[in-house]
Amino acid sequence: MGDMIVDPAKMLLTLVGGLTQPIFQNGRLCADHKIAQSQQQQAQIAFGDALLRAGCEVADALSECRAAEQKATLRKAQSDAAQKAFENSLLLMQHSQSVGYLEVLTAQSSWLNAQLQTTADRLQWQQAKINLYKALCR
Repeated sequence: MGDMIVDPAKMLLTLVGGLTQPIFQNGRLCADHKIAQSQQQQAQIAFGDALLRAGCEVADALSECRAAEQKATLRKAQSDAAQKAFENSLLLMQHSQSVGYLEVLTAQSSWLNAQLQTTADRLQWQQAKINLYKALCR
């Protein structure tokens, strides 16, 4: 018979606990929802930043590639002109006495320097293309 007696205090606590639990749980769910929204906004901002950085890297690499290509083209024209000047000075020295050996050597040295610079410019152009490829693959 002792089990049949109901303690009103225990019953009241059980009832109050049962009624307040959904209220507190709802508050926790709302807080979790706000946290999830905040994390989503942070992820969107991080994605936007990454996209912007990637776009800037590609634009910079394209610009570098174009500039290196133009420089290589101009340097090639300079090298061709230096070669022609060397060949002309060599012909003048062989067929007349108006050009001395020192002038021919100077023209040849200018041509060789122009060739070295052309090679360096081609290397820079190739490196710019590699940088562009890397920027596109990221």
